[in-house]
Amino acid sequence: MGRLFQRRPSAAKRFVSRCLMLVLALGAYVGALASTSSDSTLQVTAVRPTGGNVTIVLANTGRNSHTVTINLNGLGSPPASVMPYRTSASENQAPLGAVPVSSGAVTITVPSKSVVTLVG
Repeated sequence: MGRLFQRRPSAAKRFVSRCLMLVLALGAYVGALASTSSDSTLQVTAVRPTGGNVTIVLANTGRNSHTVTINLNGLGSPPASVMPYRTSASENQAPLGAVPVSSGAVTITVPSKSVVTLVG
């Protein structure tokens, strides 16, 4: 017989899912960009409205931080910098300071159990 009760996902996983669903919903209207991750604990979503700023959401559900390099060359004209915002158990969209884009790519560290949103 099947289980009557199943384990519910943690609050952090539900939050990450909601953030990604919002970005995906926006992407359906403004144009989702290709985004991939080879690690199951790091989820990546990117959108760019026509003529607007690119927004990339990196959600790390794992126990270890991830240093990520994002190639923005496919945008045609990548931004000169991106502004990261971090959400975690102790932060709510905390601005981290602009990160320069070098040769069409940006590198950022995503701490464990956090969501980093890049806007540029």
